[in-house]
Parts: sequence; C-alpha cells; structure tokens
Amino acid sequence: MKLMHLLLLILLLVLGLLIKQTWFDEETGRKKLDDLQLSLEELKLQNQELIEQNNHIRQIINGIKHNYSAREELARKHLGLIKEDETFFHVIPSENNSNYQESED
Repeated sequence: MKLMHLLLLILLLVLGLLIKQTWFDEETGRKKLDDLQLSLEELKLQNQELIEQNNHIRQIINGIKHNYSAREELARKHLGLIKEDETFFHVIPSENNSNYQESED
C-alpha cells in the first residue's frame, strides 16, 4: 500500500511539473506559443507585401522587355538620351530670380 501511495505521489509530482512547464514556463509555455503565433502572423503579412512588390516589379520588367516605347521613355528620363534630329533645351532656374523681382527705385 505504501508503494502504491509513493508511486501515485511521484506520478502526481511529474504531472504537476509537466503542467507547469506546458502552461506557465516562459520559454516553453503557452505564452511563448502565443508570442510565436503573433510573430508568425506578422511574418506572413510581411511576406504577402513582398510578394506583391515582386509581382509589381515583374510587371514593370515585362513591360520594359516587350514594349519599345517604354524602353525609350525610360532611357530619355533616366539616361538623358536624345534622338538624332531632336534639339534638347535644359532650363535651369536662376538662384536669385532677379529677372522676376521688381526693383524698388
């Protein structure tokens, strides 16, 4: 009978330790599981945003690959390319805008 009580006491102690570790321990408990679930949701949202950005970039690349006017527009805008029979005027505003100020005579 004493052996049975001792065995029951040991089993209850082990069960108590397992319950404590499962539900209340900060490193392996329910709180850690909730934190990991929250982190997983945030990572899923970030991943979805990156997938959308990648799809947008793929659309731009495909447009550049297959559309000559898009390539020409980008070359003109970013590289300053000019066709042979064109004249390019680059207007730079003056620092003091003296031409537009009225003088106080």
